[in-house]
Amino acid sequence: MDTKTDAAKATLNAMGFPSDRVEAAVAALEHEAKTEPQRPISEALLTPRQLCDRLQISMTSLWRQRPPCIKVGARKRYLLSEVLDFMNHRKLEGGAA
Repeated sequence: MDTKTDAAKATLNAMGFPSDRVEAAVAALEHEAKTEPQRPISEALLTPRQLCDRLQISMTSLWRQRPPCIKVGARKRYLLSEVLDFMNHRKLEGGAA
């Protein structure tokens, strides 16, 4: 363990957290540090309405298909390239598109 982990443990213990919660928090922090950084987004994030306009579909159709999205707070945003890949993949599998 390093000094940052020890400091986090000491702080959480001093705040009165149970030891199992402290260990879970430290494990989560260590796992987070090991994951590779996310790739930067090079295209614009679209709102549901913008995506529907681009694809010429209704909001209901978008809702039914449940394409991959990025959560920004409580709002959904879409990458056109990911949605198109998702829709093409569903067509190839014989799913509704």
